[in-house]
Amino acid sequence: MSVVEINVKLEYTDRYDLIASDSLDGEQTYIYNELLETVHNYISTLSKNDQIIMVGKLRDKPISSSALSKIVECSDKTVTNHFKKHQEVLQDILKDYR
Repeated sequence: MSVVEINVKLEYTDRYDLIASDSLDGEQTYIYNELLETVHNYISTLSKNDQIIMVGKLRDKPISSSALSKIVECSDKTVTNHFKKHQEVLQDILKDYR
């Protein structure tokens, strides 16, 4: 039994065209949402300052450690160390998503 699709002209055909797309299919969307929920759940367990650091560093355009240090009122080295520590934990938590 072959898969029958309907093309744009509403004619029946036994072939289909693949269209390149950046959008995710249903399974990919589910996994992506699960991944985001896992990251959110982990970050929500952190102190307020560490939450600010993680969200600031994980943005599309990360905030620099020096800028974050002014927000959370600690040294940029402390910001970097906290981020690295939590990044390692997240990598371990998310290893199954690779």
